[in-house]
Amino acid sequence: MVVPNILMRLSGYRAIQLEEKIRFDILKLFRICRHCRKTIEDYNRRIYCSQKCLNKFWHKRSWRTLRKAVYKMYTGLCGICWEKVPDTFEIDHMIPRSKGGSDYSVYNLRPVHISCHKEKTKMDLLS
Repeated sequence: MVVPNILMRLSGYRAIQLEEKIRFDILKLFRICRHCRKTIEDYNRRIYCSQKCLNKFWHKRSWRTLRKAVYKMYTGLCGICWEKVPDTFEIDHMIPRSKGGSDYSVYNLRPVHISCHKEKTKMDLLS
């Protein structure tokens, strides 16, 4: 199989990123919950089968680590208005997940104020 050979050549974070992307594409195709691997019955849900699984994702160590990396990459500034963000910042997907944006790539994420994020989300929904 080609995928494991590619993963063996890559090291560290890039290998994990590629593995997560492949796993996400498979799960998205078969509508399987990312956390518990059960089939998603509710058609209103796209990634997780329940609120419980969603909450477990948000509290995972890997997501916290990714948030910290994005915060450091932007040196604590909002990715929209370029002002200092407080400790209660949100993470914005520059290319929305609904339009094919990556969920775990630091190059698609940026820290933003809550108000900036609301405005950007409105603009995304209008376009």
